[in-house]
Amino acid sequence: GKTMRAAAAQLGWSYVDKFSYQSIPGAASLHLFAHGTRHRVAHMLSGMRDGTQMSAFDHQFKRPFLNAYFLHTVVMAASSGVGLPSFVLRTTSFLANSGVKPSNQITFPSHPKFSSEFVLMGTDESALRHLFSDAVIEYCETHPGLCMENANGLLFVFRQGVLAPPQSLTFYLDEANTLLRMFASGLSGVPMAPPPLPPPITS
Repeated sequence: GKTMRAAAAQLGWSYVDKFSYQSIPGAASLHLFAHGTRHRVAHMLSGMRDGTQMSAFDHQFKRPFLNAYFLHTVVMAASSGVGLPSFVLRTTSFLANSGVKPSNQITFPSHPKFSSEFVLMGTDESALRHLFSDAVIEYCETHPGLCMENANGLLFVFRQGVLAPPQSLTFYLDEANTLLRMFASGLSGVPMAPPPLPPPITS
């Protein structure tokens, strides 16, 4: 808590130690909270990052009937401006460990690694096939444990079993913004411009 509060101060963001997950818009319908019991959220930082309203918080829940707890840091970013369809992306191991069966699963035969390591669920298959471009799929394949969900104009990003170190929090925030840009690129069909080159080294 102390280190997360310090990270919020460094970013110039607000900080809340504890709050109810039900205060998150559309929480009751989110896959993130629909499975498991004893959901707890804490250490929420909120602010603007590169023009996007974002929050980060720690989330814990328990698998029913088993003494198994799940704990991870979630980044929540406003996605309403991008117009993303609703979807849930989970690693196959996370779903299996949490006892959840896939539904409305979409696979990519041209990307067998992605389809074996991740479960993509959603009802608008056509839109999701555009959304999950080759660039997005390659990003997922090279970032093991990545889980996402988009609903109610919010994108949720976390890694299976990973609590983000406060000193590395900006990486996770910037990653969410990068994913939003890649999603927008996939929907528009316009390739995302490569990141700018670093300034030349001067002696």
